[in-house]
Amino acid sequence: MKKFNIFTVFLTVVTSVAVSVTPAACALDDPEIQAGSALLVEINTGKILYQKNEDDQVAPGDTAKVMTLLLAVEAIEDGRASLLDTVTPSETFLDGIGEDDDVLGIRTGETMKLQDLLYGAYITAGNGACNIVAEHLAGDIETFVGWMNSKAQLLGCAGTKFSDPSGLDDIEQYTTPWDQYLIFNDAIAHPLFIKIAGTPSYKTDPTDYSRERTLVNTNQMLDSTSAHYYNNCVAGCYDSGGAGGRGFLSYAESGELALIAVLLDAADIEGTDGTMRDQSYFETSRLLEWGFTGFTWQVVLDETEILRRVRVELADGTGDVELRPDRTISVLARTDLEPEDIVKQVVVYAQVSGRPLTAPIGAGAVLGEVTVIIDGNACGHAELVAVREVGLNEKMFIESHVRDTLNIPWVQMCIGALLLLVLGYAVFVVRDIRRRRQRRRALEEMKRKIIEDRKSHEKFYQ
Repeated sequence: MKKFNIFTVFLTVVTSVAVSVTPAACALDDPEIQAGSALLVEINTGKILYQKNEDDQVAPGDTAKVMTLLLAVEAIEDGRASLLDTVTPSETFLDGIGEDDDVLGIRTGETMKLQDLLYGAYITAGNGACNIVAEHLAGDIETFVGWMNSKAQLLGCAGTKFSDPSGLDDIEQYTTPWDQYLIFNDAIAHPLFIKIAGTPSYKTDPTDYSRERTLVNTNQMLDSTSAHYYNNCVAGCYDSGGAGGRGFLSYAESGELALIAVLLDAADIEGTDGTMRDQSYFETSRLLEWGFTGFTWQVVLDETEILRRVRVELADGTGDVELRPDRTISVLARTDLEPEDIVKQVVVYAQVSGRPLTAPIGAGAVLGEVTVIIDGNACGHAELVAVREVGLNEKMFIESHVRDTLNIPWVQMCIGALLLLVLGYAVFVVRDIRRRRQRRRALEEMKRKIIEDRKSHEKFYQ
């Protein structure tokens, strides 16, 4: 475990240093979007492609209706409400709005289906319909606004506060482009939301007070007859604007990319013919096209690619092992990305530990890892595995094992002690042999003298 922690710290430091010292390659040209704030995000990856003042606090305007419709859709999905519910507005549903601001002309006592009210609230930005929906779902507007703010907090919207379901001008009501992205991104995950928000026009059922109403979506990107028509737009939310300018949220798809563009506080500009041009549509179209043409999915690491060849000790054969990634990595990258812009930071565990890589090694054994870095950002990670099996040379293994064993200090001490014992025993044996020889010689000399003395004595008596 201790070794693993050391590796982890080392790899983290190496990757961080690599990212910090890697020069950023030339990115796409800045689209220089003409709006107070803007944001472009690829929703499948969450990758931010463009951002400008995304945390600036602005009035939500009609984009607040995204949250209103989202909460209604969730209530229907949960079974707390039905599209076929019949709803009758209260006598106070126009409080704070005024009859002139209710584009649908709904009257007190007029009964409508909840489905008709949702279309009216969202695609025509009907403030009165928003209040009626809020009262039907929550009992009163104040409670519904509490739901709006609780949902915003749940989605991580740190810079948003709602004070009504419609987004009326109120200094106590604010949001940010980033928060609007979080809310809109959550909303488009619901098919019913997409169905309503992406409908160019809709006809309500007739009521006792009105014939059928034809509702036209304020999002002109969905209108094929409009100069602002954008074929890739799936859904959106148009804000007719306040003091800062107009706003527009859009969800568009093209090929493998799905983009959300948030544009707020876009002031109208005068065209060449003297008419005022709605800059929110123009700049949104330009931003989306910049994203669709400037980014694409690309393979930046192929699992068949040999990234390292490492020497293996005690190997039976060539003595080398090739390392490849264990998977292919594809990332969303700018279309002008060049091979030299892709940095592959390779770490081999054996080299980190300072110990040699030794056989045997199985095919697919994890021996390292690689981090892919593009424009100074780590964008992918894979393990490095052995391409083939590397067998063990038994003769070399035995020799190495013996050599390593003899290099162990306590083994050397034992061998030294054994040699001293053997030497001492040899000295003892040699000395014993000498003493035995000396004793034998002394006995033989004594025997010889005795024999000589006997012979001399016998000769004397003769």
